[in-house]
Amino acid sequence: MPQWRLSILIGALLIVTAIAFSSPVHAHAEAGPSWTLRLDNDYFNFWQPAYQRADHDYTQGSLLEGAFPAGTSLLPHVLSGASDGRWIQISLAQEIYTPAEDSPKLRPGQRPYAGWLAIRGAIERQRRVRTDLVAATLGVTGPASLAEFPQTQFHRIFNLRRPLGWDGQLPTEPGFVVEYARADEWVGVGSGSLRARAGTWTRARFGSIAVDGSVAIHGTLGLNPAAPRPEDLSPHRGRVALYAIAWAGLDGVLRNEFLEGTLFRDSERVPIRHRVHELAGGICVRLGRVRAEWVAIHRGREYDTQTEEHYYSSIILSLAS
Repeated sequence: MPQWRLSILIGALLIVTAIAFSSPVHAHAEAGPSWTLRLDNDYFNFWQPAYQRADHDYTQGSLLEGAFPAGTSLLPHVLSGASDGRWIQISLAQEIYTPAEDSPKLRPGQRPYAGWLAIRGAIERQRRVRTDLVAATLGVTGPASLAEFPQTQFHRIFNLRRPLGWDGQLPTEPGFVVEYARADEWVGVGSGSLRARAGTWTRARFGSIAVDGSVAIHGTLGLNPAAPRPEDLSPHRGRVALYAIAWAGLDGVLRNEFLEGTLFRDSERVPIRHRVHELAGGICVRLGRVRAEWVAIHRGREYDTQTEEHYYSSIILSLAS
């Protein structure tokens, strides 16, 4: 099947699945669905002059997520029981990876061009000081991921260099990941709306795309801050909020397909590093049901021939109904 037809078929399946999951379920309280858009890009490193911003490694990510209130009958035993909120989350994501030294033929020691287009379904239970999440992701690499088009068009629009190596990207191959994540709040101090909150976050993933585990210490500080949790895509409603976000984490990595190559087909690859640290800081503004967040992430070297650590930033916009 031609790649463009495969991409259209995958996209149609993702849309149908999202519509199916967005059908009304047994809701709790008066909460409604929420929608979140997250964009990751090293071009969002606004503290750097534009010409100094990196344009390689994890160079672009896009995620659109819908979160829908769920009844207890839809939840597995591990997520049942007393809860402040239960959610079904459906997200569509695309990730783009490129080498630091671009050329029509991949240079020795450089990571391969790679794209990933996926749908992720998750079930989350929120409690006062703890959040549990189980999720499964199914997607595809290669030309079917449609990663080449947005990167080349972004470079054309902003008059950046033309990417040269997409003909040698990782081949088309389906992939999956299952994961469990947990966030615990250990400290919450302050007076009135001004508070500081801190806690831990852990995650384990297994699949053809990734086998890894993560642990992080996370904190928020300011006016009505959210519970500490990296990659916070949860629905938020309520009072005006303005707060700072920070976390420090460590990943233990056994497999990363975007570095080590596809599992069932021959492809370019680089040797991975099994321990990768991550530091982040940012700011969040919430006005009732609308939230805007910017976070800068500093990620350690992920493979042996990587010459420097990588910086990129996330912009998150969410609307709760």
